[in-house]
Amino acid sequence: MSLQNRHGTDRYYERHASEYFQRTVGVDMSPLYDSFLDLLPPGSRILDAGAGSGRDLREFVLRGYRCRGIDASPSLARLAHEYSSAPCDVKRIEELDETEAYEGIWACASLLHLPKQTLIGSLARLHKALVPLGVLFASVQEGSGEQIDRDGRFFALYTSSEFLEAVAAGGFTTVRSWTSQDVLRDRKGPQWINVLARAQPSVRSE
Repeated sequence: MSLQNRHGTDRYYERHASEYFQRTVGVDMSPLYDSFLDLLPPGSRILDAGAGSGRDLREFVLRGYRCRGIDASPSLARLAHEYSSAPCDVKRIEELDETEAYEGIWACASLLHLPKQTLIGSLARLHKALVPLGVLFASVQEGSGEQIDRDGRFFALYTSSEFLEAVAAGGFTTVRSWTSQDVLRDRKGPQWINVLARAQPSVRSE
């Protein structure tokens, strides 16, 4: 992704942070939460990588988990913190540099804004941030290639096999993968590829 394309994505979320918050904060994600949290011990540490509105962070906090979020948008990071009460830092996934800090990482609809050539490296950063056998949830849009949306946002689209191969190359073993329909009420959304995976100790990044 060129610097210009990154700025287009960043600009969209900064300019539309309040609108994005209102559109997404009330979406019911319970089935995804349950699938993810069933694999984690009670009270686990969770990173929300791409916290957005703070909707998911808030749910994890209410369920008794120790949570932190990151988001590239300062406005969304602020809104996510205010809504969830969990700390939320202004940081990109590509900048994450922690080691064995979390039992779970939630990357819901965030990796799709990364260029494909950086995906495996970003997954390796998430892998490093997880304890051995820690759990990753990630979702991306189904499709092919890369595109700039009319609103200026960059999207990388994947086939299931393509995304699962990247997850494996990032150091994970897939526990479960499935597709689902978009849940936003105001659009006929894309099909989503959802993956639950565990960080494998034998291939941990240095």
